[in-house]
Parts: sequence; structure tokens; C-alpha cells
Amino acid sequence: MFATKTFERVVAAWIVVMLVAVAAIVLSGAVNLPFWDEWEWADYVIAAHHNAVTLSQLWAQHNEHRMFFPRLVVIVLDKLHGWDTIDETLLNVTMLAGIVWIAATMIRRTIPRARQLVALAAIATLLCTLRQEENLVWGFQIAWFMVALGLYAVAALVGRPVRGPRRIAAAIAIGVVVSYSMSSGLLVWPLGIIAILLAGGIRDPDALFDAGAFAAAGAAVSALYFRGYQTPGGHPPLTFGLTHPTAFVEYVAAYVGSVFGGRPFTVAETAVIGAVGIAAFAVLAVRRWRDPLAAPWIALGCVSLLGAVITAAGRVGFGTDQALSSRYVTLSVGVWVGLAALLAQARYAPFPLRRIVLAGAAVAAAVLFVHANLIGFDDQRTFKERLAGAYFSLVDVAEPSDGPIGIVFPDPGFVSARLPLLRAVRDGPFLGRSAPAP
Repeated sequence: MFATKTFERVVAAWIVVMLVAVAAIVLSGAVNLPFWDEWEWADYVIAAHHNAVTLSQLWAQHNEHRMFFPRLVVIVLDKLHGWDTIDETLLNVTMLAGIVWIAATMIRRTIPRARQLVALAAIATLLCTLRQEENLVWGFQIAWFMVALGLYAVAALVGRPVRGPRRIAAAIAIGVVVSYSMSSGLLVWPLGIIAILLAGGIRDPDALFDAGAFAAAGAAVSALYFRGYQTPGGHPPLTFGLTHPTAFVEYVAAYVGSVFGGRPFTVAETAVIGAVGIAAFAVLAVRRWRDPLAAPWIALGCVSLLGAVITAAGRVGFGTDQALSSRYVTLSVGVWVGLAALLAQARYAPFPLRRIVLAGAAVAAAVLFVHANLIGFDDQRTFKERLAGAYFSLVDVAEPSDGPIGIVFPDPGFVSARLPLLRAVRDGPFLGRSAPAP
């Protein structure tokens, strides 16, 4: 009993330390300066100061995304404290903590008590990976954590044998929010359907009814999403993957493997790591799909794979190295989270070789994971240095040159038109700043 209590305290302390460390890393050298796509939000902030924000602005398509709710969040944050991109990054960390908490509740419900603490430590560590550094330190990426938080919340709500109308209604409400946060949010609908059917049984009338209701809501939400949808310009055709199947498969596998990959690994080497993870998850999912307790974890892993396939369909034409973008890790880690949970649920016969292989795989994964986190830490530091280098050249000069502006957005004219408007309302990077030098 004493050993168990001690282990509980150690795991709890480890999770707290990780989240505090992530917050500290985000805040270290934090710069209140919009970056790339985030400059689009300047229009909403400026309009909010004049009470001129319209629904059509919030609903407008951004690339392939409907970012209604992230834009709304930014306006609310602006009303509370001004438009400070550092607040957005802290919101990302807060949502990450929420994801860890939801995962912990699912672990307590679905994994044998003797293995819960080990599973919690492993899954929380995976979720807190610094390989997702782009999403952690770039305020614009709040949409990724909103979607991830929604996916885990829906899995926890409906991935159980008994759900009830309140849980289904809550899951649908969450589905609406994440669907209109970014395109990957639409994954919430297949996730919910898979979780309901696996948890309740594919022949159970209640499960079929709940899955049907959830699917109907998803169809309605998706139909509205694509009403007036315009295919983003400059994107490769969706048929590119069909004509380049090797590149498509490599992209999918590298997308999943990037949790443990990153430089100096090549795309092909990262794809090998991802292929091993996909194969292991698939084997365990097939073996355990009849167990209701496995439902939420299988659902999370499946939609992460589906997200990899959909992303590959739309992006492989840009090159397979694009699969290693750190922004994808927030969702692709779901395969590894699902795998860790299924391993914790599995029964192990007293066969030494199997245990030795599993222990060896865990050690190799730990080494790769530490290496990937070091890469993520270095990348976030480089990102902050770039912003810091441009900050004073933009906010303390009346008419900044195109050079510093080009660091934060590829179209200097776009930023130049908005800088004086933000300066006039003392918002964005001008919060608390004095008048610029002539």
C-alpha cells in the first residue's frame, strides 16, 4: 500500500512538472507579435474595437478551414486583456492540461488498476511532447488544441456501454465547436460513431440509435461546413496520391512516426517508425475491438490514422517532407496514445521472450522520444529568436522596413496596412508600448 501511494505521488508530480515545464518553455522569451496566418486576426481585433465584427467575417474560409470559434476566442481574449499572442499560447497549454486530465479519467475507467499509473505516466508524457512545438508557441494554433481537446472529450463521453441522451447531446455540441474550428475537427464525427459502436456493440439497438443520431448531426454540420466552400488555390490536386501511391503511403507513415522522428532522421526513416506504430496499433485493435473498454482508445487511434490519410490526400503534392511538420503531432500522437492504452489493457502470458521484446521496444521508444523532444525544444527556441529579432523593428519604428516585416509575414504590404491601425487602438504588439521613434 505504501509503495502504491508513493508511486501515485511520483506520477502526479511528474505530470505537474511536465505541464509546468511546457508552460515555462512557452513563456521563455515569449514575444507578443503575430506570425504569418495570425496577422489575419488583426482584422477581427481592429473591427472588435469599433464593434464592427460580422458573422460573415467569423465564418469566412481560411485555406480549407472554418475557424469560427478560434476567431471568436481571440475576440473574447482581446476584450478581456487585449490581443496578446502570449495569452493564446498559455491557452494552448491550458487545453493541453485538459487533454491530460480527460485521458486520466478514461484510464481510471478502462485500464486495470494495477497498470493505471504506468499507463497514465506514459500517455501524459506522449501528450506533452515538445515535438508539437509549433502549436505550443504559436498563438494561431489554438485551433489544433481545441480540436484535440474536443476529440478526447467526445471519446470519453460516448466511448462507454451506457451513454444516455445528455452525453450524446454534449458530444454533438462539442462536435459543432471543433468542426468549425478547423477542418480536422470534422474527424470528431467518425470518432464518435466508432466509439459508440465499439462500446455498445454493433448489434445493440441503443448503440445503433445513438450512432445514427450522432452521424445525422455530423452530416448536417458537414453540409453547412461545405456550403459555399472554395477549394484553396495553390494546393495540389487530391488525385496526386493516387498517381503517386508510394509517396502517399510514406507521407501517412511519416505523419504518424514524426512523434518520435524529426531531424536528423529522413522522411523514409521516420516513416519506418510510423509503420511500426501503425502495425502494432492495428494488431491490438483487431484483437480487442470486442472489448467495450478498448472503444475510446481504438477510436482515438483510428481517427488519428484517418487524419493522416486525409492530410496526405491534400498535402502530399507539396512533398513528403511536409509530413514532418510539428503542427501535425498534436493529432498524430493519438495513434501512440491508443497503442499505449491497448498495451496496458492486454493480458500477458508468462512468456519471457514477449516481455523482453516489449521492454526493449519501450526503451527504444523512450530514447527516440527524448531525442525528438530535444529537437522540438531547439526549434521553439529558434522560432522565438526570429520573432524577438523582428519585434523592436516593427513596434518602435514609425515606418518599419520590409525586411523585419518579411520575417513575420510573406506579404509586407499586408502587415504595413495593419500596423498603424493596431497602433491607433494600442492593441496587439502595441499593448503597453510608447509612441514609436520617428
